[in-house]
Amino acid sequence: NDIQIQRDLAFILTPFHDDFKLTYEAVQKICFDMKLKPMRGDEEYIANDILKHIIKQVVKSRLVIAILDGRNPNVFYELGIVHSLNKPTILLANVNTKVPFDLQNKYLVLYENEIDLREKLTNALLNILTSS
Repeated sequence: NDIQIQRDLAFILTPFHDDFKLTYEAVQKICFDMKLKPMRGDEEYIANDILKHIIKQVVKSRLVIAILDGRNPNVFYELGIVHSLNKPTILLANVNTKVPFDLQNKYLVLYENEIDLREKLTNALLNILTSS
């Protein structure tokens, strides 16, 4: 009850691995360009329950962007929580990523490279921002 949605906050679910650093940085830049503040779970020091912190950030966010590349179990677990909260969500995956069938009918953005990601994610964000 004490949590207010921040209209400029975009919470990013992403694997915390160097293989996905460039994708996260591209998403971060696109968010900044769209006047959104991107945030991911490891950007603040949390001494104890990180999941509680992530859930709080998800609730505070206007929307969530989930990077499905790498099929990271934590990303999928947190995405399940996001879906249960009915939070506007954009799923991102490289065209070579095998996306689970039950997520293929969600707001899924498949991209080939950073240029393609920029165009498609910008359009997806515009759709969400103008409809909410």
